[in-house]
Amino acid sequence: MANKEGKLCLEGDQAIELWQKGKDIWNKWVENNPIADVDFSQVDFAQYRDGDESKVDFSQFLFPVGNVSFSLAKFGQGKTYFIGTKFGKGDVYFDCATFGDGEVLFVGAKFGEGDVRFENAIFGKTEVNFTNATFENGVVDFNIATFGGKVCFDKANFGKGIVTFNKTNFGVGGVSFLGGRFGTGNVDFSGVNFGEGDVDFSSAIFDKVNISFENTKFGKGNVSFVNTTFQGRNLNFNRANFGEGNVYFDEASFDSGLVLFTSIISTGMFSFTDVHGIVNVDFRNATFSGAVSIANVSFCGVLDLVNTKLSHQISLQNLKIILCRERYWLVFKIATDAGDAERLNRLKELAEINKQHQQALRYNADEQRARRWHDMSKAASLLDMTFSAMCNYGQSILRPFVLLLSFMVIFTVPYTLQSDSLEFSVNYNSEMMFFSAANSLPALTSARKASENGMKQIFVGQNALAPIYAIMMLQGIVSAILLFLIGLGLRNRFRI
Repeated sequence: MANKEGKLCLEGDQAIELWQKGKDIWNKWVENNPIADVDFSQVDFAQYRDGDESKVDFSQFLFPVGNVSFSLAKFGQGKTYFIGTKFGKGDVYFDCATFGDGEVLFVGAKFGEGDVRFENAIFGKTEVNFTNATFENGVVDFNIATFGGKVCFDKANFGKGIVTFNKTNFGVGGVSFLGGRFGTGNVDFSGVNFGEGDVDFSSAIFDKVNISFENTKFGKGNVSFVNTTFQGRNLNFNRANFGEGNVYFDEASFDSGLVLFTSIISTGMFSFTDVHGIVNVDFRNATFSGAVSIANVSFCGVLDLVNTKLSHQISLQNLKIILCRERYWLVFKIATDAGDAERLNRLKELAEINKQHQQALRYNADEQRARRWHDMSKAASLLDMTFSAMCNYGQSILRPFVLLLSFMVIFTVPYTLQSDSLEFSVNYNSEMMFFSAANSLPALTSARKASENGMKQIFVGQNALAPIYAIMMLQGIVSAILLFLIGLGLRNRFRI
């Protein structure tokens, strides 16, 4: 029978009769009729079952080039098999199909280049398995589908088309996409209810697309994205509820783009450790009721934990961030994002709460650099730059110590120029160096006495002492600042 377009269409009783003859006769018919549509829409397969142990079996069936429709089909109670089934290049429709409580297996099924639609399909309370299923270039649509039992898409290849599970409802069994491969089409799991079981995306690969788990609700089980590869532009978990289970993103890989966890809710432990290639992660307004670990991670940006609510300790061990800056007036640098200062302030606060003083110092230093030229005036920014250069915001002891020694040597020059003596012997230079060193340590009693003796020996008989005293006061001010910075560095280094 031909359809409206004049293409051969196998449908109705003819389709049922040919299916009941088995795969060999069916496949022979397809070989003889390679271009045709197949229509099982609205068929009630329950009437063709023979007892509870019977199954609706399309395993190893070949379908011709054309559309295949099981729309509104009712498969009844019992097993339904599409194991190794090979569909043609047309669209495949299972929308609004109803499956009973028997297992549904699409293991190793191969779909063609057209769309594959299970929209509004209803599955029973037993296993649904798409392990090693292959999809090509079309849309893969499970929107608003309902699953009652365990669902498995392990090592499924979703091809180049859009993959959408928008508002899909999963049941009490676990959901697994272990080792699945998502292609170049956007991936949409927004609004999904994952039910009560574990959710496993471990070792899955998402290609360079936008990925959305926005408003997704995970259940009572654990959620795993361990060793998952996200090569996409953006990854969106905004307002996701991770339920009562633990959440693992350990050793996940990110290519680029923005990772959003804004306003998420996590009741169990949340682990985001040893991830790679991360750029920007936003946890703003997130609520964590369990322990949180964001450790051994290097960010090419600033992690956003502003307004996060934490009930347990958060681990930021070996967390490294890179403050992105660009040239300003050809000489200076300015933070590319003024909001980085607020994010760094929150990281500093969390580090201080965890008694991680060195980490808090690093975040404080980057916070000041982020505020420079944005929140600070030009004069304050220049002063801040000087403070950074001299001691790295109190983190360095070596810098001010080297500067102190350098100024001891430098100040011997104006002292020598003010001296009436033209002697440049080793002893004279040693005395001048010692005199300069004594003036750099005015708080020491011995240094004050050495300075007085130096005045008597080096500048004896000179009438114009005002320039000399001016140089000594200037050196005292510079030395006092450098000694303070050395003390600040020692305090920060050995703070308990």
